[in-house]
Amino acid sequence: MGGRLAIARPGPWWTGLDRQHGAPPRATYAMERAWLGGRVPGVLSRFRCARHLTHADADRVRLHHTSMIIRVLHCLLVVTLGAVACVHTPSGAGRAAAPQRLLSDDERKATVAAAEQLFLLATEAVPVCVEFQDAVTRYAPDGAVLAALGPRARTRADCPHTYARMIYNPSAPTRPAGYIDPYRLVLWRPTPANGGTLVLAQLWQGTGYISYRCEVARIDGVRKVACRENGRGVS
Repeated sequence: MGGRLAIARPGPWWTGLDRQHGAPPRATYAMERAWLGGRVPGVLSRFRCARHLTHADADRVRLHHTSMIIRVLHCLLVVTLGAVACVHTPSGAGRAAAPQRLLSDDERKATVAAAEQLFLLATEAVPVCVEFQDAVTRYAPDGAVLAALGPRARTRADCPHTYARMIYNPSAPTRPAGYIDPYRLVLWRPTPANGGTLVLAQLWQGTGYISYRCEVARIDGVRKVACRENGRGVS
């Protein structure tokens, strides 16, 4: 015993520590170095003349091992938060003047019907800046869509300024008294669903958004829309 530790076999560092029973040495220094040296680089360089690790040496190995785990967990947390913050922006999505494929007449009417319903949820009397999204690009609606949505509808290029920011910037413009940030409505390309049409959307104001799932069905020649909230976020 004499304060020495025996490492029984290669494995996690704790499997060979026998503090309670003081088991006799069962592993050579070469085996210890093969296991610990490959996993805790540089830690064993000071033990070249030792056949087995002391309790103090093992404590230093354990401290280094714990520090490495904490660093890895910290990196994973940063990556995860970064992914959450960017979840609303599809990878590779950019802006273009027109979609890859034009909407059919039925798709256009279903999208306008869903947008009209979502405009009712944008309760502040401020503009709603509309943007379409397909698998690759975001693009502005044409004049006919804007006319169908009424005077509040704007393109992203004509959208009033949004003062809300996730990060405080002391040099940013000051919000005028009584000013309310505009809404921004992003509409995804419609898809067939349940005998009707499904339109996914996000309604933004400031740094927050609400995701909606709008089902558009034709009943007796009239389009009926049911929009259901399915998520919230900030960015």
